[in-house]
Amino acid sequence: MSLLYRDFSFKEIMANVEHFLALGHTRIHVENEEFPWELATLAEHGNTFRLHMPVNVDFEAVHSCGLTFYTSLKIEPRDASGSSLYQLDTDLCIEIAKRLPAEVQQQFADLLLRTSAEVYRNASEYAKGISEQFQLAYELRKLIDDIHEGRLESCQQ
Repeated sequence: MSLLYRDFSFKEIMANVEHFLALGHTRIHVENEEFPWELATLAEHGNTFRLHMPVNVDFEAVHSCGLTFYTSLKIEPRDASGSSLYQLDTDLCIEIAKRLPAEVQQQFADLLLRTSAEVYRNASEYAKGISEQFQLAYELRKLIDDIHEGRLESCQQ
């Protein structure tokens, strides 16, 4: 059974392991601050996406006592919501990566690599759109110049 325990710290949960196990509560959500990063066994994209890119990464940690802990790390800053550009809290990603075991660190890197490819694809689309906008501005200025300089035929009335 999976439970969300916001009122218990990791230490409090560990001090009461036998009670959680007796109740059948073996999968427990903890906040990022309480998550045992050094015990992480899995990193995978979460279920929240924006601009076709993940905004969170889910982590799981299996403890030898029989409990499994999980958390969801929001890798995009909260103030990015509503922006037309993807943002990533790289400092947070670095901080968390340093706390992960090598195998899970590699899983995290693989997720970020896929995200990087999507960011690059989106950036390429934006660059193409920007280039087209510059071309349109150039064509409009040329038309305006042609009108002002009398190079454009007009109808005779």
